Amino acid sequence: MYGEVAEVLAAGLVDDQPHLAEFPEAVAAWATAEAQAILMRRHVDEVGALEEGRPREASLAWLVRLERMAEQRRKVLGLDPMAEAQLIRDRAAAHALAASAAVDLEALAERGRRIVQARRAAGLEVPDLAGEAVAAVVASTPEGARPRHVERNGDREPDRRADAS
Repeated sequence: MYGEVAEVLAAGLVDDQPHLAEFPEAVAAWATAEAQAILMRRHVDEVGALEEGRPREASLAWLVRLERMAEQRRKVLGLDPMAEAQLIRDRAAAHALAASAAVDLEALAERGRRIVQARRAAGLEVPDLAGEAVAAVVASTPEGARPRHVERNGDREPDRRADAS
């Protein structure tokens, strides 16, 4: 019974906040918890919170549990003001971090070209840093883990892939 209510809630939420479509599991969990809480609230309203002057403890305990679960799911999706504000802060921080970590490869390459040209013009050696890095990786890779076509100590290991056919 709650599945139909959850389905309608999820569809309405994603229509209202399309970015949440990227998180279908979280939306489904929220919609399910919200639907269960709605139906339990309706049940308590229909039968009453009291029976013969005493609280309906089982129904009220379930209502509290389901309300708490729905509240937690709302927070995960940023559906309450505090959670929404926290998500906005977190996204802004993530964007700022990503922007600061971005490297302008064109500018980096241009600076590298100028450095290489200046070293050559001064008659200085230009180290093959990429080649040195590859050589260091090859040297630290155990024999059995290296691809067959990788050279080591000047001896080229035969590439047996061509022989396999």
